[in-house]
Amino acid sequence: MENQVSVALDVDGVLANFYAGICKKYGREMVKIDQWSIPWINDIIKEAWEDEDFWANLPVLSNPKDIDFDFDMYLTHLPLDLYDARLYWLKKNGFPSRNLICAMPSQSKGDICKEHGIQLLVDDKPGTIIDCQNKGILGVQFVPHYHSKQFPIVSKIIATGINGISGILKHVEIIANSQKKVTESLLFQK
Repeated sequence: MENQVSVALDVDGVLANFYAGICKKYGREMVKIDQWSIPWINDIIKEAWEDEDFWANLPVLSNPKDIDFDFDMYLTHLPLDLYDARLYWLKKNGFPSRNLICAMPSQSKGDICKEHGIQLLVDDKPGTIIDCQNKGILGVQFVPHYHSKQFPIVSKIIATGINGISGILKHVEIIANSQKKVTESLLFQK
C-alpha cells in the first residue's frame, strides 16, 4: 500500500469522535450539527484541554482497518502538552504508527502541510480545507455521520461527502495518476 502522494490525516472529527466525547463529558445530547463551530463547545474547549484523560479516551470515529491508503503523518490542532495523550490514543486504538504533529488552533494547517511537503490533507473543518486549497494543497473534507445536510461542504473533490475513511483512496489514486501523467509529459517533452 504505497502511493506517491504525501498525505496527512486530521484526528478529531476524522479518526476520533471528538463531538461524541465532548457531548458525553459535558452531559449534552448529541444532535446533528450544521456548522463546524459550536458555541457551547467553544466556551469549554480550554477547560477540556486541561483533561488529558479526555483526549486519551475519545471514542473512535473511523476504524483504523478502513484506512486503505498510505499516509505520511497525523496533523492535529491540539496543544503540545497533549501530544502524549494523542499518541496514546492512536496506539491504543490500533492506528498505524506515523509522525504526529500537534499544532495550536491559531496555526495554519496549510502552512504546516507546505512545510512538510504534504500534498493532500483529510480534515473535517471547512476553514482548514479552504486554507489548504488556497495554498495549493488538496483538502479532502471528511464529513462525519453527525453532520446535517446543511453542514457546509467546501471541498470540490467531495461533492457528496464521505462517511468512511476508506472512501479517500480513490482521491489519492487520482492525484497519483495525474502526477504520473505530468511527469511522463515532461519526460516526453525532453
